[in-house]
Amino acid sequence: MLEGEHVFQVGDDEFDAGPGGVVFGPRGILYAHRRVVARTGRFLTMVSPAGFEGFFRELAEAERAGWRCRQPI
Repeated sequence: MLEGEHVFQVGDDEFDAGPGGVVFGPRGILYAHRRVVARTGRFLTMVSPAGFEGFFRELAEAERAGWRCRQPI
């Protein structure tokens, strides 16, 4: 985590993570993320193997186009 406070759900477990924190999401386990304060904070994601970065490009484009999630995750 680079900035802000985040909550990650990895499988059935939930983790709070702030600056300097690390969360591991193993392959095959569902995970989710939310910011404690909306639109604040940053984190660095590393994904292996490559290819998932396209998801983030599409997500950024959807946000620029005005898409917003209607329900909290």
